[in-house]
Amino acid sequence: MSNNDLARNKRLGQSLIVRLLRGRTISITNFKDFEKAVTRRGFRCEENATGAWMPADGRQIIWKKDRVIVRLKTHGNAREPRKNIPHVSISYMRASVTTGWHDELAKFDYRGNIVFKVKLTVAQAEQKLKDDPNFRFSWPTCIETKGCDQDMDDWANNCHFGFYNDHFDATGSDKYVCCK
Repeated sequence: MSNNDLARNKRLGQSLIVRLLRGRTISITNFKDFEKAVTRRGFRCEENATGAWMPADGRQIIWKKDRVIVRLKTHGNAREPRKNIPHVSISYMRASVTTGWHDELAKFDYRGNIVFKVKLTVAQAEQKLKDDPNFRFSWPTCIETKGCDQDMDDWANNCHFGFYNDHFDATGSDKYVCCK
């Protein structure tokens, strides 16, 4: 990763943070306006899907520009801590052709900082905990090693943005067609 690439993508992510957030909350509370705000900045929809990890009526919609993706979960996750809570994350990806969670290098926090994930094997994570019992892991390492409580995962909590009063009008998201 070059410094120019990182700087360009950091500015791109920060411009979205400025447009979408008020504090730690997404300021736009309906799908139509949210989609317009993202696509006006040159992001293209890459995926509109459902999955076992989200509520039955939920969707995950991903928009991408360069190595930055916007991931909207219209009805949240199926599990805590964001169970049934619609939310957004903005991520910096390993490459411009990837959108998978496992290819995510970092997320943008509510301040616009790029916060890199900690990617370790279980053995490496266990050694880290032995060396420093206060070391905080990003999910999933934290969960896999049982090294910390999911509710204490500051990385995730600072990099997932909810909507005002946890309300998001997802009308139209189920019919939204991505143009690749």
